[in-house]
Formats: sequence, structure tokens, C-alpha cells
Amino acid sequence: GALSRELMLVQKPAYIVNGSTYLPIQELEKYLHAKITLMNNNRMLKIQKGEQETRLQLSLNPVYRGSPRSLYLPLRPIAEHLGYKVIFNQQEKLITVRKNGP
Repeated sequence: GALSRELMLVQKPAYIVNGSTYLPIQELEKYLHAKITLMNNNRMLKIQKGEQETRLQLSLNPVYRGSPRSLYLPLRPIAEHLGYKVIFNQQEKLITVRKNGP
């Protein structure tokens, strides 16, 4: 389904670091319909969506949380790189992710 019509029910809670929302890599892959690989320098992502493969340089560090350790990545730069718009509603504490375009 389209992200604008899906409620993201995540198994592990989002993690907020300095105002940036981080989600587990598995949840990002599931809802953004992409395969995400953290490259060896921990600042570069390889993102494969369908036949398209791109790279994204992160300005924010990945975070490892919980036991067992889970990799959390920043939502906004990854979603925007894939053509989504991320909107935060401060009043409702709700993040909306929508596909850009028609």
C-alpha cells in the first residue's frame, strides 16, 4: 500500500536524538519498500529500491539501541532521498510520510 494510507506500526519504538527521529533499519526497509545497507564507514548507505540503486551520505550517525543491539537510522534523510516528504505534527506528536508528486 501507499505510505500515505498505511499506519506505520513499529515493533521497536522510534528513538529521538537531538530532534531527529530514528527508526530500526528493518522498519525503514519495510515501509519505504527498499533494501538499505550500511557501508563500512557508517556514514554511507547503499539503498536499493526496485531496480534502482543509490548511495546516501549521512550527516547524522547511525545509533545502536536495545538488547540485542538494533541498528537505528534517521528517518528524514532516507525518506527524502527516496522521494518522500516527512511532516512532523508537534501538537499530535505524529510523523506523516507521504510520497512526493501526484
